[in-house]
Amino acid sequence: MIEDAISKRTGFQALNLLIGGMWVIAAALHIAILLDGRSDESQHDLHWPFWLVVAALFALSEMYVLHLPTLRSAHTYTFSDVPIVLALAFLDPRDYLLAVMVGSGAALVLHQRIPLPKLAFNLGLYALQTAVAVITYRAISGSAQPGDLPAWLATAVAVTAVSVLGAVLVLVVIKLAGDGSSTSIAREAFELVATLANTALALIFVVMLIERPVVVPLLVIVLVILLIAYRAYADLARRHKQTRLLYRFVASTTTTTGGDEALASVLQEARDLLGAGTAELLLPLGDGGTRLVLDEAGVSEHALALDEFERWCAMVSTGVTITPDDELAAGVAVGDSGAAVLKVGVRLFDSDPFTADDLALMSALAGHAGGVLQRVDLVQRLRAQVAAREYEARHDPLTGLPN
Repeated sequence: MIEDAISKRTGFQALNLLIGGMWVIAAALHIAILLDGRSDESQHDLHWPFWLVVAALFALSEMYVLHLPTLRSAHTYTFSDVPIVLALAFLDPRDYLLAVMVGSGAALVLHQRIPLPKLAFNLGLYALQTAVAVITYRAISGSAQPGDLPAWLATAVAVTAVSVLGAVLVLVVIKLAGDGSSTSIAREAFELVATLANTALALIFVVMLIERPVVVPLLVIVLVILLIAYRAYADLARRHKQTRLLYRFVASTTTTTGGDEALASVLQEARDLLGAGTAELLLPLGDGGTRLVLDEAGVSEHALALDEFERWCAMVSTGVTITPDDELAAGVAVGDSGAAVLKVGVRLFDSDPFTADDLALMSALAGHAGGVLQRVDLVQRLRAQVAAREYEARHDPLTGLPN
């Protein structure tokens, strides 16, 4: 325990150093950009506070993120690349930085309500990405206009650099925080394709704003319809995934008769079905209880005090409930041994709280899990009775000696 505490404290210290270093480097790069003295002749002046529009787009990109589900995780699709492209084309570095800090900062504080350390990291990352994007864009585009081919290439390289920088720093933070990580070639390829698609889309806006501004509202209408369609598709994909996992749960638990195997199957399927990071099963045991926990490290068992077990049983006595820690808990009947509690927590995506659909799914899952555990309990009791009858048949009832 002491070694774990020291490890965590060291990780948090390194994390604080990383955040501080990000802010220092970002400040130095922005000062260098301002002292460069290069005029932004390639940028078009739209004669109105366009930075407010870009700030609103940054805020919307933080608030509306699409999660396209896979079996255990999801591909995240965000439109943050669009305001970056518009900022590179039409804003000077100071307005670009102002738009990022105001738009993204407001969304993180007012909408997502993230804690202060996470806010400091995100804003420091955005400030650093802004500087990298401006430096990369200027180095490649030269004096080209935003609608010219060299500027398109510079924009694509700058946005890709920003995406790679963000992915690397987020991975470093995950390692320092000790939360583990899950990366794959498919996910990275998807994010790269999404980045390029967003960049191309934003460049169309840039050209239209320069050449035919009157067409822009039509593009906005099309994009809004596409966004609504994407969100509907994401919701449909999520429901389809849950249906597949529910079928898998029924199939995997139908043939399970071993106690440990059944408990592990219930925990794994509950975690996958509800898109959670952990699943727990609280069972009565002797004068208290036991807590079975499934996380990224596997299944572990922990002792549970009687008063805590009774508190959880009372909490779920009225049905499925969402705890103050944003955990989903439900009561499970386990035959003659009484009631148990099944709960899941640590959503894979912090901004996605449990919904009414999750409550209904958890209720159905708890009912089926109760049937599984009752069947396992019955099988174990039958095996005990068969063993007892076999022993009585082979031994003398008075002396206990073998026949």
